[in-house]
Amino acid sequence: MRTFPRAVAAAIAAMLFASTARSEAPRLSPPEPASLPEAHADGKDTALSLDELRARLDENDRLTVLQALKIALDEVGDGGAFIWHKRHRQLKGVIKPTSAFRDADGRVCRHVIYALRLADHIKQIETIACRQPDGRWTL
Repeated sequence: MRTFPRAVAAAIAAMLFASTARSEAPRLSPPEPASLPEAHADGKDTALSLDELRARLDENDRLTVLQALKIALDEVGDGGAFIWHKRHRQLKGVIKPTSAFRDADGRVCRHVIYALRLADHIKQIETIACRQPDGRWTL
């Protein structure tokens, strides 16, 4: 499994979570349709602010979220989805790169929607990531 270049991890972490450093990449479970973060039938899901979500995730959770985003940006085509879940916690996610474009500097950029679920708490994040000449992604 690939690891994050530090610059990508730091840029993404600055937006989503507190920056973390770790030498070993977390392992993601294979995608399963049942792992989509969908609303419960009883409507008991609660939306979290980014600060509330940060407080509920440990360092390993944050690295899993970042690793999944890197994989999706590198390997999923526009309109596709990367679905993942963490077995040891009730942490799940769906990443959907929706469109690619070139910015004013000629870099390839991607609009991304990222839905996260931790137990009954959900958060959707929208962002733009741009690939640098050295292959790293920045926000």
